[in-house]
Amino acid sequence: MSKIIQKRISRLNLKTLNSLTVPNISIEFAPARIPPKRRRQTAAVAVWAVLMPITLTVFFLLCSIPILWPAIVAYLIWIHIDPAPERGGRPTVWMRELTIWRHFAQYYPISLKKETDLPPDRPYIFGYHPHGIIGMGAMANFATESTYFSQSFPDIKPHLLTLASNFRIPIYRDILLSLGICSVSKVSCASILSQGAGQAITIVVGGAAESLRARPGTNELTLKRRLGFIKLAIQYG
Repeated sequence: MSKIIQKRISRLNLKTLNSLTVPNISIEFAPARIPPKRRRQTAAVAVWAVLMPITLTVFFLLCSIPILWPAIVAYLIWIHIDPAPERGGRPTVWMRELTIWRHFAQYYPISLKKETDLPPDRPYIFGYHPHGIIGMGAMANFATESTYFSQSFPDIKPHLLTLASNFRIPIYRDILLSLGICSVSKVSCASILSQGAGQAITIVVGGAAESLRARPGTNELTLKRRLGFIKLAIQYG
């Protein structure tokens, strides 16, 4: 048996095996001495990145308390019938102005560059690109006051749009709604724009398809079969 094994091993293409090389992998750790301001910025980004699992963990912990079950059942029913994700959300000024969002924007940093005034006598559709893995720039500029959107464009009420599935996640959905974030469905877009002057929606036009193509050093725009926002602009413009 050992001779058979030796013969089979000898038949292997050793050249092919030798050509398989393991790339050099280096891990760069953050220096121990980081200014407190930078640590706050990093913490703000980390909190947002893991907010969904945090809220799910809190929800399941609440589910482990029997006395809360009736309220939890009522809340889950409310999630399925609540029209807020398609009616403009529940934007709250103090939530959009939390200090954590300033640190969040300063981490990258993210800024808002104003090139012209936007008269508040009409609705607006903002197209955002690129999507990236997560649209952090869209989040900072249109869902918070970290870049002072309301000061640059007074009387414009921005609504960042995202997948409707995000509003099925307990607690997390309510945080999104408090930031004015809404569903990107056609019904939602039409509902917000039909509310009239000053309403604005922000659509990450490339969507999930563009996020899957995100690579370092690339800036690809995905538009094929994604022209619905142009139809909305013609209809409500």
